[in-house]
Amino acid sequence: MLNLKYFISTLKHLIMTDKAKILIGFLSLMLGFNLSD
Repeated sequence: MLNLKYFISTLKHLIMTDKAKILIGFLSLMLGFNLSD
């Protein structure tokens, strides 16, 4: 089981990085495919 607090803190750190933009874009794309399925 993933530690939610660790995941959130890591996510907050990623948001402050340029890589986060790519990650968020990828996740949004995956969510789009899942919703349209």
